[in-house]
Amino acid sequence: MYQQNEIKISDSEWLIMQVIWNKSPLYMGEIVKALSHTPWAGATIHTMVVRLIAKKLIAIIRGGHAFQYYPVVPKEDAVKMYTKSFIDRVYKGNASELVIEISSDDYLTTEEKKALKKLL
Repeated sequence: MYQQNEIKISDSEWLIMQVIWNKSPLYMGEIVKALSHTPWAGATIHTMVVRLIAKKLIAIIRGGHAFQYYPVVPKEDAVKMYTKSFIDRVYKGNASELVIEISSDDYLTTEEKKALKKLL
């Protein structure tokens, strides 16, 4: 099982995880097809899937001649850890600086800004 403080996912691995979180279990061919918009060859995708298995973020269902892949880590946990890591690295752990940055530029629509003000 994964440890929440150990979740480290590269940008490329995020794309693969998004596919697996959206629908699983999936065969490798289905993962490759879902990522056909990327420049990656099937072998590259397979290598990244193997890395995600080694990180214990996805697992295999063994059956017949083909394996199916499914997520071990819930998307919500990965997003939470990735966000915390980002805030720690970029804003030195100060989440309010992130909120100020997002709300002071053109990142949010008027409706989003109103919703953020309600939350605060």
